[in-house]
Amino acid sequence: MPSKLTKKFLKFHRENPHVYKRFVDVALRATLTHNHFGGKAVFERMRWETDIVSSITTQKLCNNFHPFYCRLFTMEYPQHRKFFRHKKSVADELYDIYEYEETPHKNQDAQLDLFRD
Repeated sequence: MPSKLTKKFLKFHRENPHVYKRFVDVALRATLTHNHFGGKAVFERMRWETDIVSSITTQKLCNNFHPFYCRLFTMEYPQHRKFFRHKKSVADELYDIYEYEETPHKNQDAQLDLFRD
């Protein structure tokens, strides 16, 4: 059973898919110049570069969500799986929810489609 925070993240993610798209954009640009990067740094860069925080209905970008976005990025871009250093987190529930394996298989692509709009 997913935690309260995981449920909150999944709801936010479904309602605001543009946030993940922006996260991916910033993270992929960072991969060009860095071997490792932090999810918090991606969030801060997003805030610096755009007005995304004010464009998310009445909600703000929750700092507790960056571990979730890091894991989504890792699942979608396995070639960058070491880019974010993951500490044990409630966000690890995403791996169980979407039955993620480090070796991609055909069902994994379908599961990741849930993150795309």
